[in-house]
Amino acid sequence: MAKLKTETYPGKQDDITFINEKMGWFVNGFGSVYQTKDAGESWDKIYEKKGSFFRTIAFIDENVGFLGTVRTDYFPNVTDTIPLYRTGDGGKTWEPVTYSGLYVKELCAIDIVKEQFINHGQIDYKNHLLAVGRVGSPANVMI
Repeated sequence: MAKLKTETYPGKQDDITFINEKMGWFVNGFGSVYQTKDAGESWDKIYEKKGSFFRTIAFIDENVGFLGTVRTDYFPNVTDTIPLYRTGDGGKTWEPVTYSGLYVKELCAIDIVKEQFINHGQIDYKNHLLAVGRVGSPANVMI
């Protein structure tokens, strides 16, 4: 296992995801999203949101992805209260995901589950997003 060359961050880089052997993304508590197109040889910062603690990231394909945050009252300098974001352009821009139910304070893991089904005689797939977390509070689940 090799250590990837990335931005220095106190503690740990929080999450990393790849959609194939070359293309991947990682996030950290500085509210930064990085992307590689060369299997981690180099990383480009493609997005930053000050006041956010980006904890987890997952992509369906090279364009559609999701990232989850940690709450405002757990880490210093965190002001972002939105738990889940979505991108449709590979991570260059992110928009809040609207949801119903209780307020979710933090997300620590996201998994994309692809469900196969028959659509008019053709095999197709539905994507299900499962996001969970617990940082100093009761557990949260988003489906």
